[in-house]
Order: sequence, then C-alpha cells, then structure tokens
Amino acid sequence: MYKQKIEQKEFIQEKQNIKEELSKGFFSLSFSEKIEKKFLNYYFKHMKEVMKQSIILGVFIYLLFGILDFLIYSDYLMQLFFLRYIMVTPILLTGVYLLLRAKKENQIQLLFSWLLLIAGISIIAMIIIVRDPTHRYYSGLTVVLLFAYVAVGLRFKYALFVGWSLIVLYYWAAILFYHPIDNFIVSNTFSLIFFNIIGMISSFLFEKHQRKLFLLSSLVEIESKQLEITNAKLKELSQVDPLTKLANRRYFNGFLKKEWLRAIRYKVPISLIMIDVDFFKTFNDTLGHKKGDEILARISKIFDNCTRRVGDLASRYGGEEFLLVFYGTPSEQAIKIAETIRKKILDLKIPFPKASSGETMTISLGVATTVPQKDVSCEALISAADDALYTAKRKGKNRVEAIIL
Repeated sequence: MYKQKIEQKEFIQEKQNIKEELSKGFFSLSFSEKIEKKFLNYYFKHMKEVMKQSIILGVFIYLLFGILDFLIYSDYLMQLFFLRYIMVTPILLTGVYLLLRAKKENQIQLLFSWLLLIAGISIIAMIIIVRDPTHRYYSGLTVVLLFAYVAVGLRFKYALFVGWSLIVLYYWAAILFYHPIDNFIVSNTFSLIFFNIIGMISSFLFEKHQRKLFLLSSLVEIESKQLEITNAKLKELSQVDPLTKLANRRYFNGFLKKEWLRAIRYKVPISLIMIDVDFFKTFNDTLGHKKGDEILARISKIFDNCTRRVGDLASRYGGEEFLLVFYGTPSEQAIKIAETIRKKILDLKIPFPKASSGETMTISLGVATTVPQKDVSCEALISAADDALYTAKRKGKNRVEAIIL
C-alpha cells in the first residue's frame, strides 16, 4: 500500500511536469533534462528502423549516381570514379555498419549527420572537378538536403547543421574555384537557401509533432498505470478485511476451494485452524468496540505471520472468529502450529476487564485435517474445525482440540 502511495505521488508529479512542457511556447524544442532523456529513448525506439533503412537507400542512390558520371562526364570519369567509389563509398559503408550497430539515439543522429555531410562535400568536390557552368551536380545537393530535412527523421538541430554547412561549403567552393561568380552559382545558392528554409520549417514541425505526441502518449501511459493501481487497490479491498488486513471470508472461500482441488490432485492433506477469542463479548461490552477492534488488529498479525507459505492463508471469518488454511500440513504439525499461536497470544498479556473470569486475553482453537476426496466438499472440513473449536470452548477455553476426517 505504501509503495502504491509513493507511485501515485510520482505519477501526479510526472503529469504536472508533462502539462508544464505542453504549455511551453510554440518555438520551444526542448524539455527538462529528465523528460528530454525519456523523449530521446522514445524517438530512438520509433525512428531507428526508419533511419537505418533510409541510410541504406541513400548510399544506394549515391552509388547509382555513378551512372551520371559515365553518361555526362566521361572525360572526368577516372577522377569521379576515384572520388565516388574509392574515397567516399568505403566511408559511407563504414558509417552504415556503425549505424546498424548503434544503440543510442544521439549516436545515430551524429553518424547520420556526418554521413550526409560527407556525401554533400563529395558532390561539391565533383562540381569543382568537372567545372560545368550548368552545375548539373547541384541536383545531388538537393537530394542530400531532402534526406537531411525530410526523408530520414533527422532531428532539427542536426538537420540544421547539415543543411547550412553544405550551403556555406558550396558558396565557399564557388568563390575559390569559379571566377567570376556566374548567374548559375548565384541562382543555385539562393535556391539552396530557400530549400533550407523550407526544410527547416518541415523538420521543426516534424520534431515538434513528435515531441507533442511523446508527451500525450506519456500522459496516457501514466493514466493507464494509475488506473491499474486503482483497480489493484479495489481488488485488494474486495478481498481483504479492512480492520485486520487479513483475507476476508469471501476470499477465503475461493482460496480453500482452489487449494482443495490441488490437494485432491496431489493427494496431500489440508488442515484448518478455527480460532475464537475467549470472552470477547465481555471485553467489548466493558471497554468498547474501539478497544476491541484494536485488539483484533493486533492479534491478527500473529495469525498472518504463521501463514507465510504458498497454500497457507489467514482470514477473518467473522466477528472475533478466524480461519487459517495450511496446505500439505498433517494433523500433528497443524496442532503444533495451533499451540504456538495460543502461546503467542498469552505472551501478549493483553489485560481483560475485571468482569471476565480470566486475567489476560486467551483464544480457543479447533484443528481439522483431511486428505481431500472428489466426493467430499471442503465445507465438511470447515464444519469439522467448527466442531473442534466448540469442543475446546466446552472444555474450558484457552486450549486446542483436533479432529481428523
């Protein structure tokens, strides 16, 4: 119960933190440290396969563009082949291998960013090699930017780094190797800038959507866990006596039937110990029900501590009566357990009112044992335990009596 209360407090705090994140301004693209860490794990889980497949597709497209080298720039074929396949392709393939083995979100993001940047730089290098005034390889740069901003789920800050780095490098290369700067370079540069701006907007909105989706799914998950805890608590309350915290009579009946069938299957004995507090009515009438309830809650802990094995159960059967189930326990062992319980109650030295015939509280116990049979009901064992308890009461109380069926 204490653990459930702690969990509920944590859930309430988490929900409050998430609602605070949802209320942030539109341009906010970060969370508090704890939530950001969870988001990165969420993003990695949902996007890792897309990113891995995209990089394989990207490398394939990069290799396929070698056909353009052969068809259009045959005069520079050796230089282009060396650059594309000897220098860059091994780096890209190594990057793919590392990406497929990456275990963290930031590793994939960084690797992907550098691979896109390397591919873009190699295309700029090809533009420099062929010195084509029409800049046909310029289309290759737009493909890289498309991958960075849209196709692969690269997060905004990484896509931003790749996109603007390539623009700067492209214009820097044009200044160094093209004199004077022609209209194609100016036109391409402006096109790249606007392509970047559109890509930035797309990337930002995508990540913003992913972050909001994460927060909303987190809220749903928390509320689902809270509902599970509430349902578990309700189920527990329906099975537990609120005063003694032992199983209630309803749960006891279902438990005994289940263990009865198991005992029939394995041909093992079941013992019941029925317990009644001696002179409890006198105690209640003299000191009041509140004091009586306190005593019942106190002695119940002893009963609970004696039923720790699987197949054992301590239950409040009604009023000051208790029933203990012991699966696989023969009569001799059950009688010893009953005597131990009786002595532990005496050791508590709970004073009785003067009106009572005794000085301290005592209990009477009836033990009943049988090896369950298919044609015998478990109610017969309960009845036998009740008869044994009645015998203990009749013989003077504060004693154990046993019946074997």
